[in-house]
Amino acid sequence: RFSFPFGRPDGALKATLSLLERVLAKDLSTPISRDDIRHFIRKCLENAAYTNYTRVSDQAKIEEKHLLFNISYLTILYLN
Repeated sequence: RFSFPFGRPDGALKATLSLLERVLAKDLSTPISRDDIRHFIRKCLENAAYTNYTRVSDQAKIEEKHLLFNISYLTILYLN
């Protein structure tokens, strides 16, 4: 989403997976197994999900603190 703000180019996923295979392969003549690629992608997705969850959770905590502060402030104003 951040890399392609106007949509992904055609064939980007296929090209990215092909590049990943070449990077993970220790020798170009020896293909890497699909299970190894799946495991690597799964681990990357888990890390991305955890990072996203952490950011959203932190943002929610900040917003909750602001909301509680505003409610307390308005309550004090209303009671006085």
